[in-house]
Amino acid sequence: MRTSKRKVWLKLGLLIAMVFTVVACSGNDEGNTTGSNEPGTSSEGVGAPVELRIFRVAVTQDPTKDRVLLELQKRTNTKLEFITTPWDQYVTKSNTMLASKEKVDVIALEDSQLNYPKLARSGILTPLDDLLNSGKYPNLKVIATDPLFKKYLIDGKIYGIPQLTQPSGGWIAGIRTDWLKNVGLPMPRTPEDLYNVFKAFKENDPDQNGLDDTLAMYVTPFDPWGFLMTAFVQPVAFKEENGSIVYTATSPEYKKALQFIKRLYDDGLINKDFITIKDKDISINQFIAGKTGIAYSPMWSKTLEATLQNSPQATIELLFPIPHDAASTNGATANDSQWNWMVNVMPSTSKNVEKSLEFLEYMTTDEARKLMSVGIEGIHYESYKDGVFYGIKAEEQNKDWDPANGEGPTGHPLWWGMINTINGTIDYQGNTGNLMKALQETTTFVSEEDKKSNPYYEQRKLITTVMAHEAVPVILESRSKYAGKLASVRDEYSAKIILGAQADFDKNWDEYVKRMYDSGATEVVAEATEWYINKK
Repeated sequence: MRTSKRKVWLKLGLLIAMVFTVVACSGNDEGNTTGSNEPGTSSEGVGAPVELRIFRVAVTQDPTKDRVLLELQKRTNTKLEFITTPWDQYVTKSNTMLASKEKVDVIALEDSQLNYPKLARSGILTPLDDLLNSGKYPNLKVIATDPLFKKYLIDGKIYGIPQLTQPSGGWIAGIRTDWLKNVGLPMPRTPEDLYNVFKAFKENDPDQNGLDDTLAMYVTPFDPWGFLMTAFVQPVAFKEENGSIVYTATSPEYKKALQFIKRLYDDGLINKDFITIKDKDISINQFIAGKTGIAYSPMWSKTLEATLQNSPQATIELLFPIPHDAASTNGATANDSQWNWMVNVMPSTSKNVEKSLEFLEYMTTDEARKLMSVGIEGIHYESYKDGVFYGIKAEEQNKDWDPANGEGPTGHPLWWGMINTINGTIDYQGNTGNLMKALQETTTFVSEEDKKSNPYYEQRKLITTVMAHEAVPVILESRSKYAGKLASVRDEYSAKIILGAQADFDKNWDEYVKRMYDSGATEVVAEATEWYINKK
């Protein structure tokens, strides 16, 4: 999703000459943008393209045909090969590549799925400190050394470049306010308010069609489940309480959240199949179809447009956040250590570490973000200014990708997951030492048409205004080791607790807590506590 950066250490005369050559040949201003990011320029004429093998999950684009990727390779003087796999094979593929020492230049590593500290300490990953201190990759250095990402320093050394994101990825809840009006309820602000909405949206005919055919939300194990949990539980792994570390997954608040969901289930206010659903889109689709009044969406303008086709009278407001306390002051859907998703690493088998860093550096630039999100100026759109794209040409985009499969007109399939998952530009150099501020002030991309009709396009920033504090913002080896087992226990007992008899709730909860600690939580909490004590 990023375009590569020019080798800025070339002699000045050569650089200037090449810039003018690119401007003259390109017919647009993509290679001549200005701003705090010092975007790269074309790498034509610098020698044969350098082959880079990049592993990223779920790649569908062909770098030999897709015009955006062809342009990216031209600008970066690279020949790209994507190694990819479906999501459900990601862990197996990653482990196989690393164990077999397959020659790959960059791996988008999901550290929650793989033991990042162990990989670094075992020599499988290339240390990057010396290269990042060379001055050649200023934006990458800002990312890797910012206090926001201290958790990725292994024994004080840098082994990866975090892929930036805004917490929760832009997903936020929305509610049918016309339904609220029909059932005589205000916007819910507390968990008890939320229960009343679930009850009224199920029982009081909110769509006024005379049928018993609605629910408040179609609950699934994905985002809707998280929405209900965060009505009670801060979205953190650990919190500090009276000078001690509390493991959230076994906390009293977590118990209250499960009790709330069980209450909804027992009272018939949520769908009975919520535990077994595999379709991640069903909750949004039920909302669009007019069957539910609350949904979690990554792009509300798109969801609103589709909803209005079925329910022209619908009105929607963002439902954020549901607080956890009676004073209505303690709501959050993300925490302050969630500003990245994956991390880009260069295995020791990489033959082109410096070129890989050059490529990734270019991908941080404004020029690259525009290319990888919307395409080539003059082909896929007419012009750009201050986050707004004018004259987007869907028919041209559709020749390279389907605009419907992504974030509308500003969503090429590879816009996410190579340097960040933010559909916009970031001022790194203007916020050195305060990357969080830069991320909160991201210039979010939007089309001219969407900006006129979309009241929600700044929603990603909204999520970042209320953050929970993660008391242990580090990558713990014990969490990496036991993550899979602990997740399985949580899934198993979530079903057992909610589907079981109310009389067995406390017994099932106590059994769950014991299983968690027997399955690795003891070691996880011990390591977290040790880190917290030493930090203090």
